[in-house]
Amino acid sequence: MRRFLMFGVVAIQLAACSVSHAEEASIADLLRDLKSPEPSVRAAAAIELGQRPNVPPEVVLPLAAVLRDKDRTVVEEALIAIQRIGPEARAAVPTLISLLNKEDPALNHETLHALAAIGPAATKAIPGIQKFLDSPNKRLKIVASIALWRINPEDTEPLQAILPDAIAALGSGDEHLSRQAVRLLSTMGPVAVAELVKAVEAGDPAVCWRASDALANIGPDAQSGVPALAKLAAAEDERACWHAIRAIGEIGVASPVAVESLTTALTNESPMVRAHAATALGKLAPDSSSAVPALIKALSDDELSVQISVADALGMLGPDAADSADALVVAVQTEEPAVAIHAANALSQIGAPAAPAVAKLLADENSRQLAAMILGEMGPGAKPAVDNLIQAMDEKNEIVKRDVIVALALIGPDASPASDKLIALLDDPDAAARPAAAFALGKIGAKQAIPILERTAIVKDNDRLRLASAHALITLDPNNDKYIQLAVPRLTKALSSEMPRVRREVAAALGRIGAKANSAVPKLSEQLAIEEDEMVRDQLLVTLAELGPAAGQAVPTIVGLLNDDNTANRYTAAFALGKIGPDAKQAIPELRRNLRESDRFLRLVSAWALVQIEPDDSDIGREAAPILRTGLDHANAQVRVQVINALAETGRTDPLVMRALRKAAKSDDENVRKAAQDALKKLKTEK
Repeated sequence: MRRFLMFGVVAIQLAACSVSHAEEASIADLLRDLKSPEPSVRAAAAIELGQRPNVPPEVVLPLAAVLRDKDRTVVEEALIAIQRIGPEARAAVPTLISLLNKEDPALNHETLHALAAIGPAATKAIPGIQKFLDSPNKRLKIVASIALWRINPEDTEPLQAILPDAIAALGSGDEHLSRQAVRLLSTMGPVAVAELVKAVEAGDPAVCWRASDALANIGPDAQSGVPALAKLAAAEDERACWHAIRAIGEIGVASPVAVESLTTALTNESPMVRAHAATALGKLAPDSSSAVPALIKALSDDELSVQISVADALGMLGPDAADSADALVVAVQTEEPAVAIHAANALSQIGAPAAPAVAKLLADENSRQLAAMILGEMGPGAKPAVDNLIQAMDEKNEIVKRDVIVALALIGPDASPASDKLIALLDDPDAAARPAAAFALGKIGAKQAIPILERTAIVKDNDRLRLASAHALITLDPNNDKYIQLAVPRLTKALSSEMPRVRREVAAALGRIGAKANSAVPKLSEQLAIEEDEMVRDQLLVTLAELGPAAGQAVPTIVGLLNDDNTANRYTAAFALGKIGPDAKQAIPELRRNLRESDRFLRLVSAWALVQIEPDDSDIGREAAPILRTGLDHANAQVRVQVINALAETGRTDPLVMRALRKAAKSDDENVRKAAQDALKKLKTEK
C-alpha cells in the first residue's frame, strides 16, 4: 500500500556530478578502439557504443564502417549497436543494404532487424528487403515483413502476404521462429485477427497459447476472438488455458460469455489459472461486476497468489465491489502482510461505499492506524467516516493521531467539521501533531486558520511545523507573494524528505505555484535522478512539465525516464519534454525510438512531444503525422485537441491528414471542433 503523508523532514545533501567531459572522452576512446588491430577490442567498443544513451551522430559512420570488418563477431556486435541506436543510425543504411546481398542468413537476420529499428529513414532498403519475402528461410521472411512495416507502416500488403507462413510458424517447434511469428502477428493487428481466431479454435495447445498471446498484444481490435478464447479458457491444458484468460483481460472488451468463462475459471484446479482469471475480471471492470460474489468467495482461496489477485480485481471494480467491503476488512486484519496490503488498496479504490465498514475499525485500538491510512487513500470518498475520525483524534499514540489527522486532510473540504479541533491542536505548543494539523487545515480550506498559520510558519526549532504551515498558507492563498517567498525554499528543501508522500506533496505544491517556483528546478531535477518511488517520480515529472521551458536543466534526467519500467512515468516523461519544448532537443533520438514501440499511447505522446520540440523539422513531421492521426479517436477530448494542434504544427497537408482534420471539425465536442477548424485554416494558409 502506498505510504501516507507524514511530516518529517530530513535534509539530504547531494553533490551534483558532471559527466559530460568523461562521456565525451570515453566515446572518443571507443571510436579509436573500433580501429584497433585486436578483434576483441573492436567488438567490445561496438558493444559499449550500442549501450550508450544518446550517442552523438558522429558514432554512426564509424560503426557502419565496422560492418565491413573481416571478423564475424565484430560485425554482429556493430549490427546490434545500430539496432539499439535506432532512427538516428540512418547514415548506416547504405552499408546495411550492401550486407543484404550476402548469402548469410544469420547476418541477413540481424541486418533486417537493424533496418527495422531505423524505421522510415531506411526507405531506400525496401527493394533489398522485399526479396526476402520469397526466401525459403521462414525466419528471414518474418523479420523482413516486420522491417517493411516499420519502414512504411501504411503498407500492410507485405504483412498480409506472409500471414499463412506466420500462422504456421506458431506451431513450428522452433522457439525463436515462434516468438518472431507472435511478434509479426501482433504487429499486423486487425489484419491477423481472423486467422489467429482459427488457430485458437483448431485446439492444438502448442499453437493456441501463442495465438492467444498475439491476440492479447493486439488488444481491443481483437475482440472478435473473445468467444474462442472464452472456450479455450476451459481447456485441460493449463498453459493454453491461462494464456487464453490473460488474452481476454488484455483485449479488455467484456461480454457475457467472457465474464462467465472467467468466473468459472476462479474454481479451476490450477492456482495460476485462478489468479489469471481474477486479474482478467479486474481488467474487464465494470462489466464484470456480476462476478463479485464469486470473487468474494475466492478471497478465501488457499493460495496466496490467488488471494492477492482477487483483492486487486475487487479494487479495480471500485464502487461496483461494495458488497466485498466486509470481506476485505477481514482480509486487512489477516496475519499475511501481502494480503492485508492488497485488501487495503482494494478498500481505498472501492471508496465511499466501503468507508462505513472501514470506519468501524477506528474503534479497534489495534486497527486504528491502518483504518486511518485506508480512509486517507479514499480521499473525499471517506466523507462518511469524518465523525469517526474526529473522535479518533483523541488517540494518545502520537503516530496514530498524526495518521488520523492526515486522513482528514486528504478528505479535504468535506472534513471541515474537524477545523476547530485542528486549530486548537495547532495552537498547543506542546502538541507533537501540530505539523499534521497545519497541513490538514490547508487541505480542508480552513481560512480562519490563516492568522495562527502565519505565526507557526516562522516558529523556531521546528522545521516540520514551518514547512507544513508554509504549505498550508500557499494552499489557502496561492497568489500571495509573501507566502510564496516563504514556502518555495522550504518546499524545495523538503524534496529530500525520507517520506515518499512528503516528496510527492511538496512537488505538487511547487507545480501549483508555477513560474514563481523556478528556483526549485535544480533540486527537482536532482531528486528526479535518484527518486525510487514511482508515484513521486510521476509527480516530479508533472511539476517540471508545469514549469515548462524553465525546466530545461532537467532534460537529461527526464530523457533517462523515457525507458522507465513504469509505463505511466514514460508517458509523463514524454509529456514533460514536450512542454519544455525546443530546449529538449537532446530527447529527440529516444522519442523517435518510442515511435516504434507497441504501446499506442506512448507512440502518440512521443509524436506530440517531438512536434513541440522541433515543429519546423519536416522529417519529424512526416514521422509524427500518421501516429498523431490515430490520436483523433482518443476518448479524451483534451488529448484530441492537443493532437490536432500538433498536426497543425507539422504543416502536413497530405490527404490523410486533411481528411482526418475535416472529420474532427464536425465533432460534437466544441473544443475539438474549433481546434480542427483552426488547424485546417492554418494549414490551408501555409500551403
